[in-house]
Amino acid sequence: MYAIGGNSAITTAPAALVSIDGTTGLVAGILTYNPRIKALSSKTIGDEITYTGEYISIIDGKGTNLAPSGASSVTINGKTGKFVSIH
Repeated sequence: MYAIGGNSAITTAPAALVSIDGTTGLVAGILTYNPRIKALSSKTIGDEITYTGEYISIIDGKGTNLAPSGASSVTINGKTGKFVSIH
């Protein structure tokens, strides 16, 4: 596994959700998680999609880990692929 957003590999993340910016085609974010711990669920309201699960890390398009302690809920703009909120 390669390092994502840091100097060490994230070895406990067997799955990832990748968000793509719909206007540029570039990666807007990567959400790493372990589906064996908790499956993801989603809810859409307007252009926003909220994914609930147990995230190990949330990496933005520049490689910065926005949730180094993990997160349980992430809302993404469905058109831009960018993060609206992280909890």
